[in-house]
Order: sequence, then structure tokens, then C-alpha cells
Amino acid sequence: MILPVRERYCQMGYYKRPKHDRLKNRQLAWEFVATGGVYKYDWDRQGFHSVDLADPFTPKLYNKNPFFMPNNLSRTTILIEDVILKRLNDITDEDVMQEGYVEESGRYGLPGTFEGNWRRSPLEAYADEWELLHGKDSWTENPEIIQLVFKKI
Repeated sequence: MILPVRERYCQMGYYKRPKHDRLKNRQLAWEFVATGGVYKYDWDRQGFHSVDLADPFTPKLYNKNPFFMPNNLSRTTILIEDVILKRLNDITDEDVMQEGYVEESGRYGLPGTFEGNWRRSPLEAYADEWELLHGKDSWTENPEIIQLVFKKI
């Protein structure tokens, strides 16, 4: 299976005034109208806009949610080579390192995270991150997980 990787992006355009839905007695959402092919992926958030209610009709470069990114704008595409059903605690140090964890000065963690959260082994670091995301004792519950093996194409 081939999948485009979606990411936050910016697009030149403006917003059309919402219409009123008489049947449901509510106002519909603002509709984005793209005016050009100016796309930017890596940006500092200053200078880009969310919906500018004061002046929505002047074309500007707007932040766009990755969920709505058209496939043809994807910079990265992946090919899923295998799907593996396994238990969480069966994950190996090599699997953790493939998740993006790195080793610095004998400690393991995710780049860009607080170094106080880095641990002595990749599995320790991954277990801490798992419990941070899924709640206390979620690591010891050892749920079934789906491991995707993929390569960038």
C-alpha cells in the first residue's frame, strides 16, 4: 500500500462568507478558496494567518490543517511493506530506535524533548513515553499493537 504523508502547510487564498442553512437554522462554515499554487511547508508561525475575520476576502498565506492536504502536495510518500500484530512488550530496542529515538551520552530519548525524560535504555524511554500518552500502567497492560514496516519512496 502506498500512502502520502500529510503535514501542516500553507496555501495562498481567501475565505468566502458562510451561507445560512435555513433548514437547520444555522450558519455554515467559512469556505477556503485557493488562489494560487504558493505552498510552504516549513515556516515560523509569524506572518501566517488563521481565518482573518476582519478581512477574510484579501488573499493571504493561510495555515492549513494536514487532514485536508491534497495528496498531490505531499513531499513524502511511504510504501507499507508489512503489517505485524504483536504485544506491546514484545517491542525490541531496535524497534524503538526505528521509531526515532536517539542515543546521546549513554541516554535515550526523542530529539527535541526535555532531557530529564531521557532514560538509560531505549525500551525504558519508549515505555515512559507510552505511559505519558496512554496513561499510568498502560505499558504493563501489554495491549496488542499493530507494527507497520515501511520505506520511504
